[in-house]
Amino acid sequence: MKCMNQVVKKHKKWSMKLENNNKTNALLSNLNIDFRELLTLEAQKVGLLKKSNLILTTQVTQKHAFLSNKTKLSLIIRNLIDHAISRMDSQKRENIIDIDIKVTENDAFIEVVDNGSGYAKSELIKIQNSSSSHPISLIEVIKFCVKSLSGTFGVDSSLKVGTHIIIKIPNRHP
Repeated sequence: MKCMNQVVKKHKKWSMKLENNNKTNALLSNLNIDFRELLTLEAQKVGLLKKSNLILTTQVTQKHAFLSNKTKLSLIIRNLIDHAISRMDSQKRENIIDIDIKVTENDAFIEVVDNGSGYAKSELIKIQNSSSSHPISLIEVIKFCVKSLSGTFGVDSSLKVGTHIIIKIPNRHP
């Protein structure tokens, strides 16, 4: 649909004229995010469900439309999953990855907790303070994409215990 906003100066109201336009429909489908679909697709791409000794739990709560850059959000989700897989601890009997996504009217909160190898304090400080414009690690790519969407990124980790990542991305709904 093509939206054309016009200001009616006399009453200072907004009016909208809707026209059918396939380009706009494609654009809207790239902006409107269904996190259940996105998470399922990205988990399949990385073969997450085929990993042995892995317990995966996911929860998506989305009662509101969420508009954002689908490509960047796909990259964030894929790299969060890849990061959790790459940090799995082969010494542990069971590896756990818990992904929780909650969408509110204003924001999307993405939380990933794993019981992988974790990070030492010195590594964690490096991750938290890095601000590379040319990200090289999975965690830097995630931070870079989150920042490009005006979001916030937080990480906590302990060596041999696991990693906890929390991301908040603003909803660009009108």
